Amino acid sequence: TRIAYRYYDVKTTYNNVLLNKPLLAKNRAFLNLAYETQKQWKLDLTINWQGEKRIPNTLTNPEAFRLPKKSPSFTTINAQISRIWKDKFEAYIGVENMLNYRQEDAIISSENPFSSYFDSSLIWGPIFGRNIYLGFRYRIKKAW
Repeated sequence: TRIAYRYYDVKTTYNNVLLNKPLLAKNRAFLNLAYETQKQWKLDLTINWQGEKRIPNTLTNPEAFRLPKKSPSFTTINAQISRIWKDKFEAYIGVENMLNYRQEDAIISSENPFSSYFDSSLIWGPIFGRNIYLGFRYRIKKAW
């Protein structure tokens, strides 16, 4: 088991005004639960929570291209199960972003990439949804 909490108090000056650094969560938490049986199985679960983040000011944009002042907080969960055979073979299945949390409309004016309002720099959360994967490992012993 691993548990962590991180508090960032990072500020930057913009036009003589001290503000929280944009797109950086002040509060973050992490929980990892891992278990391995003596012979064949490995299980791993990771939960990441990120608090709200300040989004740079978009008030000068037309209303359709404005963002709120802060992002919502969000949680992502990743999990993996592995099975080992004869210390050489391992098969695994896992899922990333199990809750399928995504930042909607991550790119402002994405339909007009040559517009003066096009902006891909304000991404504060996951842009890809749930990812399920399956894999296989073969371990080669060192000969030297």
